[in-house]
Amino acid sequence: MIMPKMGGKETLQRLVERYPGVIVLITSGFHREGNRNLLKNLGAKGFLQKPYRRETLARAVAQALAGG
Repeated sequence: MIMPKMGGKETLQRLVERYPGVIVLITSGFHREGNRNLLKNLGAKGFLQKPYRRETLARAVAQALAGG
């Protein structure tokens, strides 16, 4: 969510605007209550809290690709 020049929320909004069918999975080491719902409402297909295991990432990617 924290990146140089543009934050994750703004990046997500621009991606969804430009590519409406894009599948975005957010990962972050920072988490505030309500961010997950906000990001999902903006078009993110999932959220992973860092650190995470490969298995957790694989599951999240599969769910995002399946539309969940």
